[in-house]
Amino acid sequence: MILRIKIKHLAVLIAALGLLAVLAATVVLPRLEVARVDRLWASGSAGEAELLATIDEAPSPERRWSLIREHLLGVVAAPLAHRFDVYAGPSMTMVSGEPRQPRPAVSTAAAAPYLAQYVEQGPIDLDYRDAALRLAEYEAGEDRADAALAMLEGAEQRLAQAKSRTYAIAPIRAALALERARLLGELGRTDEAEAIIQAELAQAAPDEWDIRARAVRVRTRLLMQQGSPIEALDDVREQRAAYEAWWKTRKPEAWMASGTEPYELEELQKLESRLAAATADGAYAPARVGGTLTYSDGTPVAHAGIFLRARQDIAHSILESEPYQTVTDGQGRFAFPAVTPGDYQLHLGLTFAQIDGWTYPYRTDEWISLTSGEVLTQEVQLRPLLELRAPVDETVLRGDEVRFAWEPVDGAAYYTVNVNLTGYDSPSTFAVLIDDHVAETELTVPLERLYHAPQAILFGDEEGTVDPVSIIGMADPGARYSWYVEAYDGEHRMLTRSKGYRLAPEHVGALPFFYLRARELTAADRLMLDGQMEEALTAYREAYARDPQDTYSLGRIIRILEARSRMQQEDRDEARYMEEAMPYVRDILQLMPESEYAYKLLDHAFEMQDWETYNEVYARYYERAEDDGAAVSSYTLARHGIALMRQGRLDEAGESLNRAMERDPSHRFIGDYIAVQLLRGGSLEEALELARRYPDRSNGAPERDWSLLLGELQQALAVETAGPNASRSPGSSARAAQLQAELEAYQADEETAKKRVAAIADNALRAFMEALIDAG
Repeated sequence: MILRIKIKHLAVLIAALGLLAVLAATVVLPRLEVARVDRLWASGSAGEAELLATIDEAPSPERRWSLIREHLLGVVAAPLAHRFDVYAGPSMTMVSGEPRQPRPAVSTAAAAPYLAQYVEQGPIDLDYRDAALRLAEYEAGEDRADAALAMLEGAEQRLAQAKSRTYAIAPIRAALALERARLLGELGRTDEAEAIIQAELAQAAPDEWDIRARAVRVRTRLLMQQGSPIEALDDVREQRAAYEAWWKTRKPEAWMASGTEPYELEELQKLESRLAAATADGAYAPARVGGTLTYSDGTPVAHAGIFLRARQDIAHSILESEPYQTVTDGQGRFAFPAVTPGDYQLHLGLTFAQIDGWTYPYRTDEWISLTSGEVLTQEVQLRPLLELRAPVDETVLRGDEVRFAWEPVDGAAYYTVNVNLTGYDSPSTFAVLIDDHVAETELTVPLERLYHAPQAILFGDEEGTVDPVSIIGMADPGARYSWYVEAYDGEHRMLTRSKGYRLAPEHVGALPFFYLRARELTAADRLMLDGQMEEALTAYREAYARDPQDTYSLGRIIRILEARSRMQQEDRDEARYMEEAMPYVRDILQLMPESEYAYKLLDHAFEMQDWETYNEVYARYYERAEDDGAAVSSYTLARHGIALMRQGRLDEAGESLNRAMERDPSHRFIGDYIAVQLLRGGSLEEALELARRYPDRSNGAPERDWSLLLGELQQALAVETAGPNASRSPGSSARAAQLQAELEAYQADEETAKKRVAAIADNALRAFMEALIDAG
């Protein structure tokens, strides 16, 4: 059969096929390629060159901006507080990504031209702000500050002419202008920076406190760099008061409700507190902090986040508003040119690729104390993860002891060994310290010691319930346990640890998992695992009654009674509920005299103020331990000092608290040490010296600055004796007499002091006593 096609139809067919080819080449294939790269990106397989080529070949401007927004801005242009996979420091470790699907590595240098395109031609949105800020950060970090300033100014001009129905342009433009002011300030062009700040404050509407608060923060940094902290403090106080007045007017109901203050107001309050502390002694000069971040082999860690975090900020995750945050340059260098004196922690932001196989070694009580005008260089190193030897890789242990072993670390003076427990009712994991001072690279521990190791009590999701792991601990043959080791040098600085990110095959090493199957679950254990705690308690008691040598059941009885007591709201109620456990504690100490159960007896006697029992237990278990060369913890020493104070043995109390201060870098109990010194007849000046020597760095709220509290108290006493009674010594004034009376009430009983504090009329004295009681 012959198929006949007319010429005109053939021409149409050829044209159609040509059009399809063009569409395939210009639309379909590029879209398929984009979709392919999207899939590769999601799986972490897309390479930098492949991704950038796909952006270059995007089928439309809209798709181009979308690709830049999705695959570049979220990685290289996110604010520092959200840019990294892992944030680590002495007070927290936070993971924001998925280790098994790491973000593809796109260098900032490669991304910079695309960020510039977005700033020059891209859509006006919040991503526009992030693109401009990140590009400015990159240019300034490459010593091209003029280019950064020009780019920001050009972006501001574009925004000034733009219109957007979706986004408020004013906050975006103001953020760029204030970043330009910050850069100008760092370059020493303070007049230009000040002019921009004042212009932004003048333009901001009364309710645009996001702009106003940002402007105040930039101006504060500028004034601090110029050595004008008092002016900065006055400025912040003025803006904070204005914000409070506006908020009360606009939101009176919210103002009265607890915990509803706006974020910007809280930030201004924290900034005011920092400035007040820095200027309290009348001498101020900004400190400077700089240094490098490298691997231990000397390789620089480039483009990592560096966060210098004040005490007020460490209780929460890193915020964009925190003043001291930067990135390392290509050589791993970082600098903070003008830092308000005070206490800080150094936190890092790292990608999974940067931290894989390495660790940032730190102690939870590690602080940087900056004094006025100090110049500090910090050489920070990431170190290889420590390697474990045994037990590893799901080893099943059936003997009556566990031998932990690991590879040696150069320079290590001792190691700590910890086992992780995971809840049955929740995925919560907590560490149980097995030994905190192991001189060798192995430790053999009897199973009985593991079964009785002190551990946290994990409560269940429902009120009045306890997770079974809190009771059974390491005695469940069906549970999988993990462990880790930390290495320390002779100055108690952490060198490395075994716990960390091991993503690449060459870093995985031995897995730290093992099972303990030397025993089987008892009927009481099964009741506990079923959530029947009271029935389990009865069963454990029956087992102990049948066998008075059954230390396992005896230990579970104590744990259940302790868990029940912890459900009480008040410490004294908790102590009374623990009274039921004390006969069992005494029984187990007869069977296991060297165990940690002695502390439960000591702690209960302390709470009940049973000083005869307390002194007997301390002498038997703790003084004897020190005589044998064992170290008593700083916490136990501090509590012992308080116990001696309550008994009126002030000289001994001062000695014990002084030893606690020397061993505890957080100086948690400095308030009690100050109280003891004042009760012994010491002066406020001597107390101030103690406060300066041992600043309170304990975590949690509220923050207590004993230097400020004592300074205000000293000032109040000075004012009282400056009038007609100027010839009288401060120690004989009415305020001093009341201080002595309140301290004596605190010495006798904390509850009595707590009831008296509300009646104290003097603000400085009341603030001091409230802090003392709260810290106790």
